[in-house]
Amino acid sequence: TIQYNLDSKQNVSIDIYNILGQKVNRLLNQEVPIGYHSINWNGTNDSGIALGSGIYFVKISTNDESYIRKVTLLK
Repeated sequence: TIQYNLDSKQNVSIDIYNILGQKVNRLLNQEVPIGYHSINWNGTNDSGIALGSGIYFVKISTNDESYIRKVTLLK
């Protein structure tokens, strides 16, 4: 579960990258209202194929900023 909070209504994109820096999934790309939000990633790529255990990076981008966090996918 990926959680984030917005102080204003903004366009938000949430992407998952593998350890090589390749984008493997786009979870969200839309305008999101003010407030606390969460989204689940089920460990699959854009095609719905299950990815292997390992380290991935979550990039949350808004109109103003970008954040990258490291996550570990365990199966």
